[in-house]
Amino acid sequence: MKVILMTAEEVESLVRRVASETLAVFKEEISFDGNNQPGEAAGEFVDKKGAAKILGCSVSSIEVFARSGKLKKHLVGAKAVRFLRSEVLGLISRKAK
Repeated sequence: MKVILMTAEEVESLVRRVASETLAVFKEEISFDGNNQPGEAAGEFVDKKGAAKILGCSVSSIEVFARSGKLKKHLVGAKAVRFLRSEVLGLISRKAK
């Protein structure tokens, strides 16, 4: 096992860089198609599983984020819960700060 020593500033810089690179990749995945209204992104909403995949966490963590108000739940139909992709990506940005 190797031990790597880093200052707090180096760790913060590394986390910011990785978060920024990850966010850039996810922003590229947002696409547009001919079925959308002008200015409306395809796949605007994601389910819990999709949000967990974007954030690299478990579905139960998404439920915790929703209960704590970090992610806003949007009801689709009577029971289906969805999250705005932009808000999920925004959570990555907020964590990087």
